[in-house]
Amino acid sequence: MFQIGVIGSGIGISNDIKKIAYDVGAEIARKKGILICGGKGGVMESACKGCHDFNGISVGILPSISPDEANQYVTIKIPTNMGENRNFLVVQSSDILICIAGVLGTRIEANYSLKLNKTLITIPKSGGVSEEFYNKYVNNKNYRVFSAKNGIDAVNLAFSLLEKNKI
Repeated sequence: MFQIGVIGSGIGISNDIKKIAYDVGAEIARKKGILICGGKGGVMESACKGCHDFNGISVGILPSISPDEANQYVTIKIPTNMGENRNFLVVQSSDILICIAGVLGTRIEANYSLKLNKTLITIPKSGGVSEEFYNKYVNNKNYRVFSAKNGIDAVNLAFSLLEKNKI
């Protein structure tokens, strides 16, 4: 089973961003992947809800020692007591990552994806870090950064790349 990391805004997301994240989680579940994320709110919660609604498995790598901080849709809770340093574990645990919107924590995860030579798929219309990395890295041959129109396209691209061993 492929492990698909979902990174993005943890708070204050619009209904449009919630829909994109939900679709990503639902499509990961439909394709029998495992969703890896930070396990909290915003994009993470919406993606986990989509995954949950389609009987998928989601893993929340949590910043504190308490499993209670996970959103209600996380299947497997991994408390780390590492604070934001757990972002490295989210990226390292993923075969490929999908970036939706995002600000500071997402930028850290996106940068880790570049540093660890992991493939990153952005959804530029979601804005934030996703749009920033699209503008900065999609056509840069030194990095494996791709873009998708929406959540379903992002997951389809992720599985296509993984199945063809292009990453």
